[in-house]
Amino acid sequence: MIFRDTAKAKSAAKQIRNISGNGNVAVEKLDLASLDSVEQFSKKIIAQEERIDIYNAGIMMCPKWKTKDGFEMQFGTNQIFFLRFGCDLIFFLGLESRFFFVKTRHPFFYNSFFVK
Repeated sequence: MIFRDTAKAKSAAKQIRNISGNGNVAVEKLDLASLDSVEQFSKKIIAQEERIDIYNAGIMMCPKWKTKDGFEMQFGTNQIFFLRFGCDLIFFLGLESRFFFVKTRHPFFYNSFFVK
């Protein structure tokens, strides 16, 4: 699980483990408003995980914030940084990996990709 707020992430992961019985729920911090954070996260997660299932809900209707790299916050986090992470995965995992990228306006599946 990737979150900006580590305390909320740990609480959510605990609930998922308890409800599902799956103890293999990893929690990692990622700031999608920073390309450096995305790059560091990509390297770390690729080195330690065999399989990565990711869903990114994105943000919407935020104030006029800017990312650390100067992009408008909603565009940066929902488009630029999410795609950067996907590109990092392709580069590090290689083209022989299965990589599915889904882009939709459906409220429950805004940005999703799955890697095996």
